[in-house]
Amino acid sequence: MLYLLRFGYIILFIAINCLPNTSLCAQENKRENSLETGAWALQFQISRNFTLSRFEGSVISAKHHFSGKKSLRFGLSLNASISDVEQNSKQFASDTLRQILKADSDSDVQSIELNVQYLFYPSPEKEINLFLGVGPMIGFNRSNSETGSERETPNPVESTSKRTSKRWSLGISANLGAEWFATKSISFLAEYGLSLNYIWSKDSRTDSTTGIVIESENKSKFFNLSATSVRFGLSVYF
Repeated sequence: MLYLLRFGYIILFIAINCLPNTSLCAQENKRENSLETGAWALQFQISRNFTLSRFEGSVISAKHHFSGKKSLRFGLSLNASISDVEQNSKQFASDTLRQILKADSDSDVQSIELNVQYLFYPSPEKEINLFLGVGPMIGFNRSNSETGSERETPNPVESTSKRTSKRWSLGISANLGAEWFATKSISFLAEYGLSLNYIWSKDSRTDSTTGIVIESENKSKFFNLSATSVRFGLSVYF
C-alpha cells in the first residue's frame, strides 16, 4: 500500500498547487494535453512496486477521442488452456493380490470478456481533468473436463466423469476519475466505480461406474453488484 500512498501524495500536491490564481496554473504556463479529436491512447494499470499490468483487458486496453470532451474506451480479454494428464500405478496388497490403477484426465478452458465505456471530460482544458464513464460489459466462459480410471483387481472397475460448465455475464459499469498529463503524450490517472452484472450459468455432469450412469444438471441466475477499488493507471497517447 506504500506506493499507493506515495502516488496519492503526488496527486494531492498537484491539486493543491493547481488552485486558481497560482503561478503554477497560470494561463501562460498551461500544460498541454492530448484530449483532442482523433487521439488514441493505450492504457496500463500501475500495480505494486510500480509495475505495469492490464487495465481494462488482458489483450488490449485502448481509448479513442471523438473530441476533447468525448471518448470511447474498450478492453478485451481472452484466455484459453488445455491440459492432459495420465497416471499409471501398481499396488501389491499381498503376493497373490495385485491392483493396477490407470487414470487419465483432460480439461480445456476458454473465456472472453469485452468492456466498453463512454468517457466524458467536462473541462479538458484544465490541468487535472475529471472524467465520468459508463458502458456495457459482456463475458463468456466455458470449461470441459473428463476423467477416467481403471482398476485391475479380481473384480475390474472402470469409472468416468465428464463435466461441462458454461457461464454468461451481461452488465453495466460506471466510474469517476481524474487524469493528469506529465507530458503531452503521457498521463497518469486514478479512478473507481461500480458494476452491476446479470450472470447465468449451466453445469452438466455425467458419472459412469461399470455401466451405471448418473447424469445431473444445475442452472443458476443471479445479479452481482460490486464496487471497483481505486486503481491507478498510465496512458500513452499517439
